[in-house]
Amino acid sequence: MKTSAFLLLFGAAFLAAAGDPPPAGKGPLRPDMGGTDPKPPVFMCAAISPDGSLVATGHSYGGLGDKKRLRLWDAATGKEVWSVLGPKSAVRRLAFSPDRKYVLSRTSDSIQLWDAKDGAAVREFAEDGYSPECGALSGDGKLLLTTGTKHVLSKWSLECKLWDAESGKLIKTFDGPMTSAHAIHFAPGRKLALLECQPNTSDDSLLKVFDVEAGKTIRSFSQEKEPCSGIAAFSPDGKSLLLDKPEPAADGTPGGKPGPVLWDLENDKEARRFPGRGEGSANPRNPSSAHAYLMAFSPEGKTVLTADADGMLRLWDVAEGKLAWAVEADCEAAGFAAAGKEILLVRVTRGLDREQLYFQFRDAATGEQLRNR
Repeated sequence: MKTSAFLLLFGAAFLAAAGDPPPAGKGPLRPDMGGTDPKPPVFMCAAISPDGSLVATGHSYGGLGDKKRLRLWDAATGKEVWSVLGPKSAVRRLAFSPDRKYVLSRTSDSIQLWDAKDGAAVREFAEDGYSPECGALSGDGKLLLTTGTKHVLSKWSLECKLWDAESGKLIKTFDGPMTSAHAIHFAPGRKLALLECQPNTSDDSLLKVFDVEAGKTIRSFSQEKEPCSGIAAFSPDGKSLLLDKPEPAADGTPGGKPGPVLWDLENDKEARRFPGRGEGSANPRNPSSAHAYLMAFSPEGKTVLTADADGMLRLWDVAEGKLAWAVEADCEAAGFAAAGKEILLVRVTRGLDREQLYFQFRDAATGEQLRNR
């Protein structure tokens, strides 16, 4: 799995869940989605709605023909709300609109908008020769920002595009060299966007803060100078950024245990550093490589959740700058539910030829498991 990934807005390549299936009496596993199909669906990605009430899942199939590659679930009941035959190829990333009315899907050749109410196809964002990598809707839901690869004859280039989400029309292609990105997140409103980048030989940026109105990068975090996991999240007020960076070594260079860092965007400086992972956590596994692959702020911004590569789920107290609790729990997606009182995990258990999908709720105050659906 990639060392990075988020909530969403467009989560790709999440860590495979290795956790145990739900205990007996604690809620059923999702019915086998493959049925009698000799080539059942393969789970690809998931996204949780901002209020934690809905879960969208994307799938891939080995067989030919029309397949239900996109599904929406009621998280509280675990029941499928709808499933659709489209898109035409495997769904690789998913995200909800801020008002949870729409689901955004990304395949290898297009980005599509779906009505969360009934699964109806609303709009497709596509351009000849353009292969999108990821995208995100602005806080007001009116703009769509995408990155991708443009092929013209035998040449290709990385392009960042801004679309009118309501009409599907292309507004602007931004000038200048762009970095390949695997996730985009908008700050509240429509001015700033965060690009989680894939470093290359010409640009080693791991993160970029992009001014959409000005069409330029206003801050980047370099792999060489400011190493981090390449995962970040805007605070609910949009004034801060949560990064995942290693602690400074004795000589001041990065080299210690990784841990969350709150970054003040206005003053462009570190506002608070949380303890490195492994300190005070329950049953830490290899904390030296415990970078986060998912991050999510609680609705009020007082706590932040990280799903980490050492198999731990951690909740951090933002005001105190310390770890609140840690439990062992792999997941494919994570977010807050019940107005921030609960945490919702999307988990998958994998067998030889079938996958089982289920939703796990935990107490946000303690991390204790409440129920599975």
